[in-house]
Amino acid sequence: MKWCAARVEIDSPHPQDVIDSVADIFVEMGLSGVVIDDPGLEPEEGWGEGAVERPERYAVTGYFPWIDNLAGRQKTLEGSLARNLTDPACVYRVVYAPVEEENWAEAWKTYFQPIPVSEHFVVKPTWRDYKPKPGEIVLEIDPGMAFGTGMHPTTMLCIRELEKIVKPGMALVDVGTGSGILSLAASRLGASPLIGIDRDRLAADIARRNLALNGVVESRYMTVAGVLIESIRMQADIVVANILTEVILELLKTVREIIRPGGFFVCSGIISPKAEMIAEALLRQGFCEIGQTSLDGWVCFSAQALP
Repeated sequence: MKWCAARVEIDSPHPQDVIDSVADIFVEMGLSGVVIDDPGLEPEEGWGEGAVERPERYAVTGYFPWIDNLAGRQKTLEGSLARNLTDPACVYRVVYAPVEEENWAEAWKTYFQPIPVSEHFVVKPTWRDYKPKPGEIVLEIDPGMAFGTGMHPTTMLCIRELEKIVKPGMALVDVGTGSGILSLAASRLGASPLIGIDRDRLAADIARRNLALNGVVESRYMTVAGVLIESIRMQADIVVANILTEVILELLKTVREIIRPGGFFVCSGIISPKAEMIAEALLRQGFCEIGQTSLDGWVCFSAQALP
């Protein structure tokens, strides 16, 4: 399949705020494989030789299917950017380029190495060899066009929170499942049943394949292509959402309906300046024991629903 990469290059005194806004626009448009370039992000130890060089500028890239309506979707994107990026100090430009899906996947393979993401978990791409150390839990991932390689700070933060709270037999809903990496980590900790939901049908299919690849039996999980949690009827012990601030705020209006009393809501994808906004919203929606962790300017919350 052929795709059009829409790359928004950013020059701003507050780049993380702009990145969050652009990524939110892409998600609202239903774009696949959103990628963030951050020149300030330090490569993780263990990437190995051959890793890609640090990007020169901040940028967000989303991928349109190469279809007849492509020009219209490009116009919609440019209109949304003009309406939302109104700070005169922010300069941006949009660059379009054709991409074959196979080439996109191969670009990941040049630098995606096995990487430790928490005290116990190591994420390993399917095409790499890795001999685990004693006590390590290996998650095999082929992200395809979906978000979730384990290398992003928000994914690491969520996995570390799940390590603290998941107990065998806990039911979990993974909102914005992407590659399924968070569902997979939870399954290895004993969570069951699992539901992964994503607006992108391709991502839901990729998550299903990754869970099967790691030996998670079909009776323990289900992946759904839909909008947030409207289609979920299961009562969950844990809901995890590694998405964007604005989407989390929308999700908070209804997420308590599917969390059992005393259950947990873990959320990330939040830049530091917007953390207070999320903390206040969690309190308003009946959560307590709100914990907060951060990594490289990103924040993760773990909050417990009132009994």
